[in-house]
Amino acid sequence: MIWLFLADDHPIVRQGLRSLLEAEDGCEIVGEASDELDAIDLIARLQPDVAVLDVPPPDLHGLEVARRARVQVPPPTVVMLSMFADEPYVVSSHQPA
Repeated sequence: MIWLFLADDHPIVRQGLRSLLEAEDGCEIVGEASDELDAIDLIARLQPDVAVLDVPPPDLHGLEVARRARVQVPPPTVVMLSMFADEPYVVSSHQPA
């Protein structure tokens, strides 16, 4: 079973992702958050295998959540969802915490 965590500030996006992912065999949504602080706290407590994170403009809090998630033991795989196609946003998501 793959444990997934969803973080997005839009409830409809989280609901859509939940519906799609729960339809897959072997996937379980273990938590959701709509903001950075809740996401950081819940990822640390729930220890999902995969964290699906939004990178909302203009604050880019999803990047900070990704950086902090990567220092968890064991770290989750982080999947970033973004409307940005610009390379700097992708590169900055890989910077150390």
